[in-house]
Amino acid sequence: MLQSFFNGLSGLLSFSRGLQTVSDNVANMNTPGFRGRDTFFRSIESGNSEGGYGTTVSTGGTRATPGKLQQTGSPTDLALVGNGFFVLRDEQGQLHYTRDGEFQFNEKRILVDKNTKYQVMALNTSGQLAPIDINAVYTKPPQATTKVTMAGILSSAQSPKTVSSIVVYDRLGGSHTLSMALTDVSATTPNTWNVSITNSAGTVISAPGSTIVFDPSNKPLPPKNQVTATITVGGSTQSIVFDFGSASSPQAVQWQAAAPVSTSDAIAATVTDGHGTVGITDLSFDQEGLLTLTYSNGDKDKNARVALASFADEAELVYESGSMYQAVKTNAAKFGYASESEYGKIQSKSRELSNVDLTQEFADMLIIQRGYQASSRVMSVSNDMIEQLYRANGG
Repeated sequence: MLQSFFNGLSGLLSFSRGLQTVSDNVANMNTPGFRGRDTFFRSIESGNSEGGYGTTVSTGGTRATPGKLQQTGSPTDLALVGNGFFVLRDEQGQLHYTRDGEFQFNEKRILVDKNTKYQVMALNTSGQLAPIDINAVYTKPPQATTKVTMAGILSSAQSPKTVSSIVVYDRLGGSHTLSMALTDVSATTPNTWNVSITNSAGTVISAPGSTIVFDPSNKPLPPKNQVTATITVGGSTQSIVFDFGSASSPQAVQWQAAAPVSTSDAIAATVTDGHGTVGITDLSFDQEGLLTLTYSNGDKDKNARVALASFADEAELVYESGSMYQAVKTNAAKFGYASESEYGKIQSKSRELSNVDLTQEFADMLIIQRGYQASSRVMSVSNDMIEQLYRANGG
């Protein structure tokens, strides 16, 4: 009879633990990346035919089903479509795992979790975990212009011809606006145009007597298809080659007697390289977790690639709080990249919502409530029977 009392008490305690799990699930239904948990019970056997010793909580299971995705518009918000966990590292070097990909670059330009400020891990070329740090590539140093490509139609009917506003850069990042004057001298020197390049002050910086010579097909004839200009910066000179192309170049300058049909056919200069100091204007992650940086001059550079972790048994993960987990064994995690092996893909500008199903939680609450009531009733009946026994014995 006393054992019945304690059996009922074990039921109360176990159902209370179950309600605690349900309440935590409901409380985190709006926590991104949160995975609901279940409480499982087991019987405590007595080892004889007289019955058991009640129940206890066996273990807690984490639901592996993914949550729905929600678009955020932030390029550093990442969601996993498929298996895997993001890897975070705290200040003590301890690793944490999460499905919540709400990330941002901190004041040190390191990608961190928005809530915990833990560093988001990538895999370096040696296969080791490393933070995603864009400090060294936040700006690109100046690059000197070495080449300008000319294209279009050079018409004798429009001689002399001027091409202005050619912006080039020196090795220190300074810009220089150049102009080019082209004059048809084929009347005295067959198939030849004079070329003169000047800076913004009007000083000629091309070699004296620079000319472009055309072949019978009216295409520039090497080696007379290039003109070199020289600018002086900080006491040293810098050469810039103006290339008019050749017969083998599809975009080579074409010489003709008549005027161009439209302004789009006119000769134009394209600066092929060089820039001042440029900064990042945009960044993005692709479905493989690769970070691409876009600079103000249009250059795009590939950077770090987000690391993912997988586990042979997710039951080895220990729930911390919110959507954060730790591994029981330090070597339990297998690291890799999105879209490879057992890992899912990454969807940027999105986050994964909780996988908590309120319908299931309400059903679990009803079952827990009934079980709790029944256990309480068992204790009440057992207590009444004990009291009746005492009274029958003159107690």
